[in-house]
Amino acid sequence: MKIRIGILEQDRVYVSRLIRYFTTYYIDKIEISAFYDLEKFLEFIQHSPIDIFLASPDLVPADLELPRTMIMAHISEVSQAESLNGVKAVYKYQKAESLYREILGLYAELDKKTAYKESDGTGQLHFFMGASGGVGTTTMAVSCAVRLASYGKKVLYFNLEENGILTPFLQGDGTATLSDVLYAVKSNRSNLVLKLESIVRKSNQGVYFYEPFALALDAHELLAEELEEILKTIMQYQTYDHIIVDADSTVLWKRDLLMQFSKNIFIVSDGSVISNMKLKKLLQELALRDQSEEKRNMAKVEVIYNRFKNTGRKAETEYQEPVFGVIEELGNSLPDYVVENISRKPFFDKLL
Repeated sequence: MKIRIGILEQDRVYVSRLIRYFTTYYIDKIEISAFYDLEKFLEFIQHSPIDIFLASPDLVPADLELPRTMIMAHISEVSQAESLNGVKAVYKYQKAESLYREILGLYAELDKKTAYKESDGTGQLHFFMGASGGVGTTTMAVSCAVRLASYGKKVLYFNLEENGILTPFLQGDGTATLSDVLYAVKSNRSNLVLKLESIVRKSNQGVYFYEPFALALDAHELLAEELEEILKTIMQYQTYDHIIVDADSTVLWKRDLLMQFSKNIFIVSDGSVISNMKLKKLLQELALRDQSEEKRNMAKVEVIYNRFKNTGRKAETEYQEPVFGVIEELGNSLPDYVVENISRKPFFDKLL
């Protein structure tokens, strides 16, 4: 698949830099043609189809009619502008990588039938859930992602909690969230692969991630078959070495589906009396369901103790679940500091 782009812009330096970047990094995905005159562009599309038309707003009339197989966006010099003259706007001076993802999003809106190359299927999904609330499950999951990415692995992280927050942990260019993916799935768009690729962000630690749902209500609207479609699409068509997900352990259908897709299931506890009691109860439920429904989830389960104090105790259960690692309580509780310190510890290296 190659996305055919036409760009109408009189800033020749900008256009040449853009073409150079795309032909260097995306020559197999993008074919770009530059124009400095609208008439030349209109003449070109009579015999050569274009998918995405990026145009300076002062070079096109408001009543310009284009083929339905083409989508247009205005090149804006204002960073916060979402539209110009009723047409979607893309920021001229954003990073070329971010512009590429916006182009993917535009192409996905065309809803074309597109063939995608399947991945080799080697990506492993690691599921993190808390034995109880407030034990630092997200902190542990993000730290795992950062650690694996530090070895040059392509790692995707996303959070399926109803009120998931990532900003203190991971930051990257982009504004889309999992709510946009949910819309794409519910509208039965054929280009879910492109939609997923267009909204993914990359942190300065090298971790790819999806921003959580914009609203808790969106998380409630996600259905089991929709999450399954998203997971299968990521694992079948994306090229991640590791996929790390954390979610509420209390949403049973979501938990069961993630366990089904997982290679590893990490349950996070802090070693307190209450957390250990809840951990024991959760393990008991998983063991019973393994027996009654002929599952093998318990074989994937390992426990991580986080914020482990001197008074903490490892849970005493009859399941002899392995302990993957123990993180002592850190004095500084700022999220970025905690993630940086935990990601330096080598116990996640067992997943390499």
